[in-house]
Amino acid sequence: RAEHGRGQWRSAEVGTVRGGKALHGFMVLVCFFFNDTATTELYTLSLHDALPILAIAGGPSRKFLVRYGTRREAERLADIAAHLRGHGVATPAPIAQLEDNRVAVDQFIEGDQLSDVVRTVGADGADLAAELVRFHATPAPGPLEHRSPGTDLEKATKGLAGLTTWKPSLGEAAADLAELLTAKRPTDGGPEVLLHGDLHSRNILVHRNIISFVDLERVARGPAVIDLGYFRAHAIALSIRQPGWSPTALAHADAMIDRYRALGHPITERALAWHTAIGLVDQALLVTRHLQTDWRRTGAELLSRARHQLDSCTSALSGASR
Repeated sequence: RAEHGRGQWRSAEVGTVRGGKALHGFMVLVCFFFNDTATTELYTLSLHDALPILAIAGGPSRKFLVRYGTRREAERLADIAAHLRGHGVATPAPIAQLEDNRVAVDQFIEGDQLSDVVRTVGADGADLAAELVRFHATPAPGPLEHRSPGTDLEKATKGLAGLTTWKPSLGEAAADLAELLTAKRPTDGGPEVLLHGDLHSRNILVHRNIISFVDLERVARGPAVIDLGYFRAHAIALSIRQPGWSPTALAHADAMIDRYRALGHPITERALAWHTAIGLVDQALLVTRHLQTDWRRTGAELLSRARHQLDSCTSALSGASR
């Protein structure tokens, strides 16, 4: 499943190309997603490039994920995916790296995005909570970026400062929010875990009760509440960007977080609300930077929801956990 909104991901299907009786190469049908717009392109792989794929995949006419990037990034993501799979976490398997390791070919995982499952069928969040605990408990696969309330605050306030410059209509709300985020930053986010880093219901696939995590570009180390807050923020954002999804998305996120806590991982309400606000700021910046439909209204509403989360961070909750 190619990830919408991230231009470096493509899904591909490989099949043979024949001229007369001679095998010349392999056709690759590529579906390219960027900002929810899909286009298709047709490529021909040389036999030299196609053989390592076919040797592992077991033959032609198989679907793959193709990712373009730097050699260092391709190798890093392949190492992370292989490491996670070795610890029982479902994620696309690395198959091959081409073009001096700048092009990564990964397994295509069948399944529906969790957002669609929650909206159409429903889910109680228990299975996802258990799989997320497994993900978070995985040892770090070597050096990784370290995230904390401090680093996330720095990124958010920098983005909000930019927003006041290039989107003046949102400037006052952005400046006030940056000040409030700084004032209410948690002093301790909890023990460090392996973070997905971009956890939301479109980066999770469900197929026959198997939950798989995709889009590992932002895997890092940091408190678990970072993933949980972002997951909840994305559910709230769906209620603004796609209103028909709002009741089930947020209810599912809250149920999943409650179950995560019940598995022995306390998360304070204050920290969760603060990191949810950080996630909503990220969503607002995404909407405004890409000038998505009705971005002024949507951006303003996302910033307002972020402030509401911070207003709920009362001093009485500073040490409590559900």
